[in-house]
Formats: sequence, C-alpha cells, structure tokens
Amino acid sequence: MKKILKRNTAFLLPYLLFLIVAGFFLATQAKSGIHIYINGFHCAIVDKLAPYVTYLGSGIAVAILVLLLFCNYRFAIIAIGAYVISSIITQGLKHTIFKDVLRPTAYFQNVHPLYFVPGVKMDLYHSFPSGHATTAFAVYFSLALIVEKKWAKFLFLIVALSVAYSRVYLSEHFLNDVYFGSIIGVSSALFSYYMVENSKLLSEKTWLNHSLISKK
Repeated sequence: MKKILKRNTAFLLPYLLFLIVAGFFLATQAKSGIHIYINGFHCAIVDKLAPYVTYLGSGIAVAILVLLLFCNYRFAIIAIGAYVISSIITQGLKHTIFKDVLRPTAYFQNVHPLYFVPGVKMDLYHSFPSGHATTAFAVYFSLALIVEKKWAKFLFLIVALSVAYSRVYLSEHFLNDVYFGSIIGVSSALFSYYMVENSKLLSEKTWLNHSLISKK
C-alpha cells in the first residue's frame, strides 16, 4: 500500500490539501453558511460550463469504464470495481441512514433565496453523500492509479474536484456532501486497485492483460 501511495503523490498530496482546507471550514462553519457564501459567487461563463462539468461525474465517467474494456481488462476491473463499491456505499447511505437529508433547494426554501443556474433541474432529497462526486473520485482516481505520468494524475484530480465544485455551484449539494463523497470514491478506488493487484487468483489470469480489441 505504501508503494501505491508513493506512486500517486501527484493526485494524493493536493487532494490531502483539499481535505484539510475544506475540512477546516466544515469543522468551524455551519454547512448552510458555507453554501450561502459559495452561492454568492456566480458568473455567466461558469453558469454555462457547470451543467456540463457535472456530467463528468456521471455519464462520462461510466463511458470511461466501458472504454477501458477496449484498453485493458485489468484496468477495467479496477475502475469498475471502484465504481460499483463506491456506488453501493453511497446509494446505501442516501436511501437508509441519510434518506431525509435535504438538498440546498429544499433546505433553504422560505429561509434564504439562492441563485440557481437557469435550466437546471433541481432535486430536493438524498443530499448526503454526493453521488456525482463519489463517482468522479472513484473513476478518476482509478485512472490516476493506472497511468504513469504525474501530469495526468494531477489532471484527473482537477477533473474530479471540478465535478465536486459543480455540484455545490449548482446548489445540488452542500460542501460536506461532496467532501465525504470524495473520501468514499478515493477509498473505493484504493481498495479495488489493491485487491486486483494482490489477488493470486487474478494475477494468474494472463487474459486480463488483453482487451476487447487485442489479439488473444
């Protein structure tokens, strides 16, 4: 595990900084106050981009999982494993323990007026944790674990963070929703990668190094 962490400092070190900074605000400020503050910053360009960026944590991420099947089965298993594990955890929490947690739209209704990006459909319930943020960090950290280039690892972090920010910017989630969603995603990716790379059963399967388009 130490080797895995050391090889991925380009992703993990700035991610740790995010956890520290965001964690400080979450520990010292109410989630409502943080959201109102973030909601006060908006512009036309981000209004246009945010709805598309948020899809990088859902549809696009799933498409990447499919594309990995054409690249390498082992890589695909790692990423799909991270996606499945993180989804089970997130959706389980959303619909059981935290099923009544309100999203910003419902939370601030008749309490404080929020700015909403025109044309975006707003959800009311199942706020914690953020499914989009969880998926983004699970899939893009899986990609960071797979690639060798440090700049690519850092780029995948930027994409994941952008998805998380877009969820708060669109008032679909609070900061704590994406914060803990990111932890679930990263943890799931690490677990999936470790299990695949250290499984005696899978390590003996040479076909895992092939893909849908490679010659068997």
